[in-house]
Amino acid sequence: MKKILFLITLVLTVSCKIPWYWDSGHDYITFVNDSNILLDVRYEFGYHETNIRQFGRVTFAAPGSGSVDALYNGDRKENWELAFQLYDTVTVQISDSKIADYNVMEEVDENLILQRYYLTLEDVKRLNWILYYPPREVMKDIKMLPPYEEAIKQHENQAE
Repeated sequence: MKKILFLITLVLTVSCKIPWYWDSGHDYITFVNDSNILLDVRYEFGYHETNIRQFGRVTFAAPGSGSVDALYNGDRKENWELAFQLYDTVTVQISDSKIADYNVMEEVDENLILQRYYLTLEDVKRLNWILYYPPREVMKDIKMLPPYEEAIKQHENQAE
């Protein structure tokens, strides 16, 4: 009887650990658009220095809005914490929404790509799971193109 009880306890303990996709991690990273234009926001796992238009999920972020859906990962079988175990970096590409007018195979005006963030799990945790465009000072240590100082100057020039 003790062996049977031990086996039942063991099976229940192990089986509770198996459905890792039930983990209560983050399904999304909030994106806040502090600019005055409609943005095309895409992400792709891994480090990408080229246009990621043909990859990833596209979401449009309205000016002055916070969007929960922009960086949603819940349709996959893993939350963001588990995704970062598989990929050390996630590239987030922020573009003017006019980029959507281009065919996927067309060469894109690189000026439409406004910012790229190269995020690690530590980055998003430090940001409390919120990204901003243009980048805020709390983001200055994140790897991004253009770099933080340059991005702020460009945004100030666009606002004038």
